[in-house]
Amino acid sequence: MAPFRKSGGGQAAFVPDPTGTPFDPLLFKYVDSFVEKQAGKNYNPHVTTGTAPLEWLKAREEDPFQSFEFGVNKLTVYQLGNFGTAAKWLGG
Repeated sequence: MAPFRKSGGGQAAFVPDPTGTPFDPLLFKYVDSFVEKQAGKNYNPHVTTGTAPLEWLKAREEDPFQSFEFGVNKLTVYQLGNFGTAAKWLGG
């Protein structure tokens, strides 16, 4: 990833939130340190499905979680938006 990565992008590196919701500054630190702290042996695979109202999320946390497996047959690259979600398709 090193040749494609730039550090310290801040808010300008992200797609603006269409609702005007401000970015949490912790998001910038998380993304900036992702490779060092979240990749390799520390990688925790997950599926991001977007954003939702807090009450709905709390209800989902109380539901039993049924594990599942998934694979990849194509990779795409997105510019991140608020909450670190894929916001703008860049290719792939």
